[in-house]
Amino acid sequence: MRVNLLEEIIRKAAPAQIFPKEFLIAWCGVPVLVYKGFPESILNIKSEIDKNIQGLTLENPGSKWPKTTLGCLKGGETLNNKEIANLKDICEVINSRIDTAKAFTIRELSVVLIQDRTAEKRLSTFKIPLDLEKELDTSFEFEAVVKVVQDFSHENLFAYSEKIKMKGHRQGHYQKPFICSTLIYDLPENQPDYFSKFTNAIDKALPEKFIWFHPSSRHITIRALIGNQAPK
Repeated sequence: MRVNLLEEIIRKAAPAQIFPKEFLIAWCGVPVLVYKGFPESILNIKSEIDKNIQGLTLENPGSKWPKTTLGCLKGGETLNNKEIANLKDICEVINSRIDTAKAFTIRELSVVLIQDRTAEKRLSTFKIPLDLEKELDTSFEFEAVVKVVQDFSHENLFAYSEKIKMKGHRQGHYQKPFICSTLIYDLPENQPDYFSKFTNAIDKALPEKFIWFHPSSRHITIRALIGNQAPK
């Protein structure tokens, strides 16, 4: 991979804002924060990478809609319909406390070499600034997240619960040794309190079911670079 070309693509892009939308439970019971959509500036970076850099891993479906993965079920844990409904209620309560107009500002991206899928263990982090002289991009392309959000709606929850109950993506999947290079946006050190309210509410309702990744590892995957699969 031509790192200098990747750096050139990123440095030419405008800084951007990305807006939180809601918490939901993804396939295999994975709790995530979903964003309203990737800004055009970030979509252009993804497009330029695909057009100009040869030999990269194909983009994973999971990075085509923006999210932050917060944790996962512990090994051997499962969810029943009552627990899934409880999680849905928790998501709705905490979602009402999210200021969806208060965005995260993307001023730099990071090329990271990770040692596991939590992105807590990193061999290296190479930060690349965007072009801060350009106007801040506040757009977002919502289409990619529409189906995900609709699937977790009350009217579709019964059918979608079978996806939530799927095996895999438990603690072992995320914490076992795994080497991958990926392009990410790291969330800032000072994060909104709705993250802790969400994780605490789940732990209170379903104690000992989930593990939570360290807040310092929270990120949005832009695109996998080299490796079998980027962190989800």
